[in-house]
Amino acid sequence: MAVNQGLWSLGEVLTGGAFLHYFIYDLDVSFKAISVVIALPELVGCVALFTRLLLQFNLGLKRIWMRLLFASRFVAMLIPCCLYWEHTQGGNNDVIFLLICLLAAAEMLQAFSYTAYLSWLSVLSPQYRWGELFAWKNIAKVAVLLLWATAVGLTRDHLDHVYGKQALKFFYIGCFLFGCLLQISSFWPLRHLPDPEVDQEVHRLGWSDMIESILRKPSLRWLLLHNWTLAFFNGLTQSVFYFYMRNILHTPLAFFFLLMGVMRIAQMPVSYYAGRACDRGHDKRMLLWGLLFANAGLFFWFPATAEQPYWLVLCYALWGFYGAANIGGQNLLLKYAASRDNTLHLAMFHRIAGALAGTSGLIGGWLLSEYFEFDTSLISDMSLQIFGLELGLGLPDDDPVKYHTLILLSVVGRYAALLLLAGVSPRPDPEPATAA
Repeated sequence: MAVNQGLWSLGEVLTGGAFLHYFIYDLDVSFKAISVVIALPELVGCVALFTRLLLQFNLGLKRIWMRLLFASRFVAMLIPCCLYWEHTQGGNNDVIFLLICLLAAAEMLQAFSYTAYLSWLSVLSPQYRWGELFAWKNIAKVAVLLLWATAVGLTRDHLDHVYGKQALKFFYIGCFLFGCLLQISSFWPLRHLPDPEVDQEVHRLGWSDMIESILRKPSLRWLLLHNWTLAFFNGLTQSVFYFYMRNILHTPLAFFFLLMGVMRIAQMPVSYYAGRACDRGHDKRMLLWGLLFANAGLFFWFPATAEQPYWLVLCYALWGFYGAANIGGQNLLLKYAASRDNTLHLAMFHRIAGALAGTSGLIGGWLLSEYFEFDTSLISDMSLQIFGLELGLGLPDDDPVKYHTLILLSVVGRYAALLLLAGVSPRPDPEPATAA
């Protein structure tokens, strides 16, 4: 499993995240287009809610994961064609439209695949070892990315500085295709693991009935509501952080990967400890304390400037505690789910949260964009101060005030989401009594 995660993560560096965002940025497109690309994977991921319907065709979880993994990566391999289209046809609008369509198709297929993958791993592993399983999954990802992502970022910045945009285009194409091949190869280490038979509950209990049974459990309702609220306020800063680094701090891609390295170094011991603690029944505690520390990292964006960007090192070090929150939250969810029929639980937890994060990411991008700035019907001249911190919207791209405003709103929302955990029991609710 660690080798599988390592191969996938190597490819993910070259096909998504900051690497993809810088690729889009180098096409000289608008705030709006970049915000859509950043939010798109989360928005289309909601299709994973229907993963359970695929099981009704007696397709095992392993088979769903592998087939849709291949399909999603083959579609993703078409994305570099956007650079060729731009070179031969011109017109960034057509290029971005094509890229968005291909990215949406690839991410929808991957959403099905990843949900089936998580469910399959949880079925194969006994409950008392889920914490260890997901901890080592995190650690494998972090260990691989620590040097690889930084090396890719340094190479990209060197090519940009020495050779210019033409060399970058070939670099992006080669990296993207190689990344897809690495992700496809990630199936190989797990190829001999069994594919359990489809649980008969999938046929007995319909999709809508399963949703009703999920929402009938009070603790599970509060856990989902907490995760969705947290995701919305997390997503609000998706575009903010990216544009703050480009427009205010003027940091190269290598610096971003350096920060990610700091976060990953912090995540390794945090993930290991959190996994062991979750296997001893402390899932909720890991979720709560992980978020308390990780959310505090946002405060270090306020003093960060182009002259002093290193405040963000402290932010990313604290973000390492998201490792504990992620393991604790997922373990808690799985303990509330049926042991062999949990794809819908996983999709509601991860994918609805992702859609909310994507939606709020679009809102954040729009509030930063020229469309908000010049719309006189909106409060584009809003300005105030809280504890000496100037806040406002509708300001120029190089003014940090509008970024600080959205970061502060995100901080408030993230901590408010923790209050919803008060309704979550650390132990699964008893099943409702049924009539004899």
